[in-house]
Amino acid sequence: MGAPQRPSTGKPSTSRVDSSRVAPSSRFESWSSRWAQPRLAWTSSTRPLLRDRLERLRHFRDELLAFRGRVEDLTFTYRVPGFRGDDRIYLMRRGRIRKDLPYPKGARARERLARQIEEVYGETDPGLSGLEPEEAAEILLVARWFRMNPRERQRTMTPEEWLRGKTLSSSVA
Repeated sequence: MGAPQRPSTGKPSTSRVDSSRVAPSSRFESWSSRWAQPRLAWTSSTRPLLRDRLERLRHFRDELLAFRGRVEDLTFTYRVPGFRGDDRIYLMRRGRIRKDLPYPKGARARERLARQIEEVYGETDPGLSGLEPEEAAEILLVARWFRMNPRERQRTMTPEEWLRGKTLSSSVA
């Protein structure tokens, strides 16, 4: 039968453990605990890249764990002033941008926006269960934006506040 062969070189392996028979989590733990050890396949330029990637993944995991309870706080409408009056309104739900629309300038536009708000915030939210990596990154980006720019929170309103304002302004007109 002979010694196991290394797939990359065809030379006998010095490893005493057949990695295909080890549980995946054990393989990861084994790899992550020995990542800094010199390997033939790892060059001096590869090790820093792997170290940085591992550090980014750990940081990302820590951010997600710390942020888990604060996602509900990121449900609101967010008005952003635009160039030459082209203001936008973002409908944010649990840190995800659900709609990006022009800010309404007239009564009809406000009615259309009110319907959009009722649609976005009225539908059932699947929560974080089926979260795609892009959506997780979006939530973290939105959370970071408001953490780094706390004054921007003054431009936000809950959907209920926006709809009440629409009702008040249409009854006054």
